[in-house]
Amino acid sequence: MQRWIKWIAWLLFVLVVFVAGAAAAGVVMAELRLGRHVEVAIAPLAVPGDATSVERDRSLFASRGCAECHGASGGWLRT
Repeated sequence: MQRWIKWIAWLLFVLVVFVAGAAAAGVVMAELRLGRHVEVAIAPLAVPGDATSVERDRSLFASRGCAECHGASGGWLRT
C-alpha cells in the first residue's frame, strides 16, 4: 500500500476517535448537568403600599408599555 494512503487512513482513524471521544464527553457532561439539584432560598418580598410608592409604580407601568402585555388592569393576558 502506498505511503500516503496509510497516512490518510491513520488521520481518518484519529479523527474518528477524536470525534467519538468528544461526543462521549458531551453526553457525560450533559447527564451530569441534568442530574444536578440546586437549592434556592426563597425570601419574602416586601411590597410597599404607601401612596407615594403606588403612584410611582403606576406611572412606571404606564410609561414603560407594560399594559401591552399585562392589560390595563396589570393582570396576565392569555395569548
